[in-house]
Amino acid sequence: MKIIAAGQNLSDTWRSAVQAGKIVNLFETLQKQRIEFGLTIQNGDIVYYAKNVTTGAPMAAAVEERVIDGTAFRVQYNGYRALRPGGNPASSGRQPTIPGEAERCRFYCQDPQQPLSILRRDPLAEVALKHHRWNAYASVTPFEKEGHFLWIPAMVDGARRTLPHFPQEFSREMLEDTLRLFRSSESMLFFFNSLHAGATVNHIHLQSVFHGARLAIEEAPTFPSKKSGCRLLKHDGAEGLVFERDENAGILFSALDRLQSDRLPFNLILVGDRICLIPRRADQEVVPEFRGGVVASMELAGKIVTSDRDVFETINRDSIWRVLDKVTLPVKQALPEYDPS
Repeated sequence: MKIIAAGQNLSDTWRSAVQAGKIVNLFETLQKQRIEFGLTIQNGDIVYYAKNVTTGAPMAAAVEERVIDGTAFRVQYNGYRALRPGGNPASSGRQPTIPGEAERCRFYCQDPQQPLSILRRDPLAEVALKHHRWNAYASVTPFEKEGHFLWIPAMVDGARRTLPHFPQEFSREMLEDTLRLFRSSESMLFFFNSLHAGATVNHIHLQSVFHGARLAIEEAPTFPSKKSGCRLLKHDGAEGLVFERDENAGILFSALDRLQSDRLPFNLILVGDRICLIPRRADQEVVPEFRGGVVASMELAGKIVTSDRDVFETINRDSIWRVLDKVTLPVKQALPEYDPS
């Protein structure tokens, strides 16, 4: 299966980038060890690898995945996710609000001198949509080895690419572009984590990953809503709204902007025939059951990514239900005009 985005074959682009050593990043641990982590090709397959640059010793790639018994959920252990910008939170509950000023942006979008500046990376794709030009960059710590992209609005100033600093919030224009990109893509899941719902950077960006197998959220039952244009989603303890793939942007934005106006966090997941909007509880941004791991769009969609080995080995259907029920906000509280009860 090939990843296609706006007519561009991103699977081949991704593989070429891996082969050229571009999906590799250097991190420094709290113990001042320099770790090189990324993807490479072995025997024709894309695989994870890691090396301790300080000692010169190779490291076993700590990435494993399994299906959770009795569910359509999968869990991935990815020990290197804790090294990404922002790292793992130290405590449960609501996290400190990420600063919105450009000079404090974790993408370092205005400072190419920073080693992890997004400006130091070549985009893997450039797509001109209705309102903005969007660049696709490789994630620093991808959890889908076949493709994990960050989509960021960009500008071209002569021969230079620049990234205007927009906060991590949707405008109607941003949503319209997102829907166009989603509808012109194949084999990709798109998602947006708002602040206090999994976002670790306060700079507008979407993410997309290779989507080769159906996820739990695609199988979740739906029920009539009080408003036309959407249905209620009931998903292993979580609630939300589900819209059709071709739904009018205005109808979707009405619900999304209501959450933004009320300062309620949310996850937006675009996959297959569904566009899912999940209201969140800000005070349950991080839960003890996942020991420091943020619950974000992929966890709600059906793929739990953790950097805690014990969570990977012990998570089960009951704990998934408890976590999803805890972190999400019922529709009748977040968007009562949509709930028929």
